[in-house]
Amino acid sequence: MDEYADCRDELQQYQAQLKIVDSLSQQIAELEEKERTAKGQWEYLKFQVDELDKAGLQANEEDELEQELNLLQHSEEIREALGGAIELLYQVDNSIYNQLSEVIVPLRKVSTVNQNLGESVQGLDEMLEQIKESTFSFQEMLELVETDPQRLAFIEERLAMYHSLKLKYQVQSGQELVDLYARIATQLTEFDSLEENI
Repeated sequence: MDEYADCRDELQQYQAQLKIVDSLSQQIAELEEKERTAKGQWEYLKFQVDELDKAGLQANEEDELEQELNLLQHSEEIREALGGAIELLYQVDNSIYNQLSEVIVPLRKVSTVNQNLGESVQGLDEMLEQIKESTFSFQEMLELVETDPQRLAFIEERLAMYHSLKLKYQVQSGQELVDLYARIATQLTEFDSLEENI
């Protein structure tokens, strides 16, 4: 009939449009199947995203908190060690610095007579300067060492939250939790767009 009616062009147009319709029908069927599956998962994924979002996860935060926790837990020990070193090296009357100074003074005088002493005396001078610099460095460190019980409690609470979430979601690190959150959030966005695509 198509040949008799001489409508080959119309037939080709119809066949091309029919292929497009078949392709779209197949795409719609696939999207509808995805949507049915998504509805079953959506609420669970939404709960996960909300929970992880509420946790306020940040990249590298867990590692940084663990380092800070280690410092805070040992802050008293660090303060005592630094304070003791500063005192013995430089502050007390019979400090290492003062004793070494007393040793060097007469050696300097005789080093002008005995040339062989020059290099050794110079080494002791450098040692004296190193003690002074180290003491000042320890003093700066001592001023930076914190003993903050509130901060310590906050860090312990935050790390406990990371630990709990890692167990729940069966991951090994805080970074994996951050990555998981990003994946689930992307999945939810894709689910949200299914109806619009259909």
